[in-house]
Amino acid sequence: MAISEQREKDLKNTIDLYLNFYKDKKKDRLDDFVEYAGFYHITNEKASEIIEKTTVTDKMKALCVLAGGDQVFNLINAGIKNIETFDINRLTEYYALGFKKRAIECLSYEEYIKLLSYYRGWYVKTHHNLQPEIEKYVIENMEEEYKWFWQQFKYALQQEGCNPSIFHLSIGSGEKNITKNIYAKDEETYKKFQKLLREAKITFTQSSITELPEKFGLYDLVYLSNILDYPRDFYGDKENPLYSALELLNRIYEQNLNCPGEILMTYLTGSFIPSLCKNKYYQNNFEEIILDSEREHAYKVLKK
Repeated sequence: MAISEQREKDLKNTIDLYLNFYKDKKKDRLDDFVEYAGFYHITNEKASEIIEKTTVTDKMKALCVLAGGDQVFNLINAGIKNIETFDINRLTEYYALGFKKRAIECLSYEEYIKLLSYYRGWYVKTHHNLQPEIEKYVIENMEEEYKWFWQQFKYALQQEGCNPSIFHLSIGSGEKNITKNIYAKDEETYKKFQKLLREAKITFTQSSITELPEKFGLYDLVYLSNILDYPRDFYGDKENPLYSALELLNRIYEQNLNCPGEILMTYLTGSFIPSLCKNKYYQNNFEEIILDSEREHAYKVLKK
């Protein structure tokens, strides 16, 4: 199997990321919005509940942030078969599409829940509930390019005296978040989802949200998750990030959304997205979704 220069570069940078953060104990954070960073292994938002309140059909084409994969998987569970994904972080592809997707396809419900019940905690370098035998089994059954990547990652770090897990590159905690995903709520649903996932078409493009209008085409649904709630990490206008975010949202709205179509946005803390959506440009065509927690909200921006 020929490995591309990009895959080899990704491997080298992932090994360096691990060594810098863990072995050498440097202060580089795993959760910066950069090309190589840690990833959320389980979503921290109520993606299922948001999607349940959205019109979804099997004829739709969606664009979705990849992140840990759960937003994509919940869209597939709802019926969408064709999803293009993006993320600024290249590691999300290797985790969500390489490892996690394959874990769902080849593990029983009990094994999957056991594997994903890993808890790390915020910025704490302790690791609980890791399942090395299940992780090894998933890697051995991956598509070849992803199998090569994770086997080389583990081998290289073992030569450095480390005993790495894929989950050592994750941030946040997942123990209480697994069942936020409809596809994983029970064994019967999970088995049906396994078939849907095998039939779905998912692609990945490494991209910042600021590049979406130029890199991507038209979609019936655009799922931006929490990205727009981190304006200072993305927008050059540090003094007026709201204006920069609005300008970007307008371009996505005009250039990437079919008519009819919807943009989904969520936020967990702060008021940036609500302020954005209440701008006069959207005042007649956005809908607020109140979820079952006072802390969590979502917005639909509707194409007229």
